[in-house]
Amino acid sequence: MFKKDSKPEIATPKFLSFKDFEVLFLSDDFFNAEFLTGELNIPEGKYKLFYEFLALQQLEYVYLQPSYKLDLIDELYKCSKEFNNTSFTQDLDSN
Repeated sequence: MFKKDSKPEIATPKFLSFKDFEVLFLSDDFFNAEFLTGELNIPEGKYKLFYEFLALQQLEYVYLQPSYKLDLIDELYKCSKEFNNTSFTQDLDSN
């Protein structure tokens, strides 16, 4: 009479990629080049390196939903501080 339930499928989180961040910062009215340089202090020549850095942080795709905008801003600020303090980006400045 009762069917045995199979195990529920566990949703694998989808993470934002380099391309996701590139599209976001090129097409969004709020998250744009001015936000990158003015708010996050990312130099213009390092945008793509920052997108790669963000992709490595494995932020979940859910952050692109409008209801998570403040959470995304918070994550971007945290990541930008870490990115700007890494020796890798400082080494690039000396070349």
